[in-house]
Amino acid sequence: MKWQKSTIYYKKEIFTHNNVLCQLIKTFLFAFILLACFCLYLIVMAIVAKTSGNASEWYHSPIALAFFLRFSLINKILAIILSCIFCVSIYRFRKKLVQYENFNEIKSIKNNAVLTVIFSVVAILLLTLFINLMIVFINQNYYYIKRIHNLLIPVRINEIKILEYSYIYLLHCGFYILLTVFIAKFVHDKRSMIKVLSLYLFINFILMIIGTSFTFLEHTNFYNGMLTYWTTFSCGLLYPEIINDNFQWISSFNYNLKNTIYENNFIAYLPYFCSFIILIILIKKVSWKSITISSNSYQDHFESKYLFKLS
Repeated sequence: MKWQKSTIYYKKEIFTHNNVLCQLIKTFLFAFILLACFCLYLIVMAIVAKTSGNASEWYHSPIALAFFLRFSLINKILAIILSCIFCVSIYRFRKKLVQYENFNEIKSIKNNAVLTVIFSVVAILLLTLFINLMIVFINQNYYYIKRIHNLLIPVRINEIKILEYSYIYLLHCGFYILLTVFIAKFVHDKRSMIKVLSLYLFINFILMIIGTSFTFLEHTNFYNGMLTYWTTFSCGLLYPEIINDNFQWISSFNYNLKNTIYENNFIAYLPYFCSFIILIILIKKVSWKSITISSNSYQDHFESKYLFKLS
């Protein structure tokens, strides 16, 4: 009897385009179902605004929810959940591709598949925006509540507001898409997935508290409008989602383009563009972490140091 070091090989499945398409559909189906539900929720908010006739843009009004015009715990929590689910789906998709024997040859196709998912998400969000704009701006019959006297004032939302609503909606959605791709690059196994997503949720939770605290300060004696403005603006440079309803719209519904851009504090959303540039640079610089596979799952081979061989 003689001890001999041997190697046992496990044959993998060969990659085909149909395989990656099948894996793509299976992996992202649940995420896209939730995305469709989220977009349906936004459309329902636009319909509620249309049927109720409430043109208010304050706080949790239907129009504010439909276009992300205000800081909303509901919108933010749903967006964070969607972001986390897409991170997990990207990781699962990359992990499934490792089973293919010619995995190293299909990296470009894997990247193209991820880009396909991103473009699909963008297309769905743009379609939702288009539907909401059509609902809100066609055949208007709105009123505005004058808070001082609690009067209902008939009002027409100027079509130039399409620019404002689209601008803020796209800023929010674009930020979460870039952030999701960036975070997904660090997820390479279950342990890293738990760590990265836990840290992501914790940071968002802290920032939600900070953002909400600004709103509460408005109703106290310590509130200072200018101080709050620049504090929010400065914090927004680090994480633009902290920008919330501290930037109130001053303009009326009938202002022209010049007044709309100036009065509506479009400059307050400059931190988003700073974050976009930083995230795009980081996404290009940071490479995808290699997927680690457990020994009981897909692997090329393993070595058994002690196998019996009769001589």
